[in-house]
Amino acid sequence: MLRVSGALRRFHEGVPKTSTGKKSQCEIGLDYCNILFSIEKEIAHLPPEERLKKRKKKAIPVFKAFWGWVETTNALPSSVLGTALSYAKKQKPHLMNYLLDGECQISNNLAERSIRPFVVGRKAWNFYASPKGAESSSIAYSIIETAKANNLNVFKYLTYLFKELPNTPFKEEPELLEDYLPWSTEIQENCK
Repeated sequence: MLRVSGALRRFHEGVPKTSTGKKSQCEIGLDYCNILFSIEKEIAHLPPEERLKKRKKKAIPVFKAFWGWVETTNALPSSVLGTALSYAKKQKPHLMNYLLDGECQISNNLAERSIRPFVVGRKAWNFYASPKGAESSSIAYSIIETAKANNLNVFKYLTYLFKELPNTPFKEEPELLEDYLPWSTEIQENCK
C-alpha cells in the first residue's frame, strides 16, 4: 500500500486555520508532499519506463530533503506534528515504494475510490438472501470497477460480454477469456 497521501493527510491536519505569516512545521511537511504530487501530475502522461526515470531524477532529491527535515524536526510525540513525523518515519520504506516501478501510483486514492461503492452499500448487503447472492454481487462489482479502471463504457462492455460469452467455448479453452478482459485490444476498440 502506498502511504504518501497518508503522510500528506497527517501534515495537513496540523496546518493552522489562520496564517501568521510564517510557515508552521506541518505546512513545511505538507509542502514536501505537495511537491511530490505535482511531480506525479507533471509526468502522469508518460509511459511507465519514462515516468520511473523522471521520478528518480525529480522525486528522489525531494525525498532526501524531506527525510533530512523529518530527522531534524523536533515535536512532542503526542502533538499533530509529532504524530505526522512518527508516521513518516515508520512508513519510510512504503513511502518510497512508488519509486521502484513506473506502474505504481504515488497514492492509493484511486483504489480507495473504486471500493467506495462497496463501502456505501455494505449495510444493504447484510440482507442478501444467500452467500451465493453476495458472491455474485461481488463478482459483478469487480467486473464493473475493472471496466471503469480501464476507461471502458461499462454498459457497452457488459452488453458485449452478455452477447459474446454464451457463444464462446471458454470451458474447453480457458485462454479464450483473455480476449474478453477489459485491457484486451478488441475490448478497448469495441467498448470505449
